[in-house]
Amino acid sequence: MLYNAGFHGYLLLGYVVYLLGSKKGKRILLIVPTLLVFAVCILSPVNGELRYMLPVMIMLPLNLTWCAYQERESVAEKEEK
Repeated sequence: MLYNAGFHGYLLLGYVVYLLGSKKGKRILLIVPTLLVFAVCILSPVNGELRYMLPVMIMLPLNLTWCAYQERESVAEKEEK
């Protein structure tokens, strides 16, 4: 599943839906470049080629980790107050 382009696409879209649903719109700015590459992959005539999806596949774990780290810091700040 990790080598399937669709898996990473669904993971990215699911994460965007989560961020929009949890009112954390500012964190979407971190993944805008990844979303733009994904949009180009979807709109291009070579949809489904793995080599065009590689930037999304590489950046997605980094984006998820960074946003999870930001979430952890915001929870720690709320506990301090």
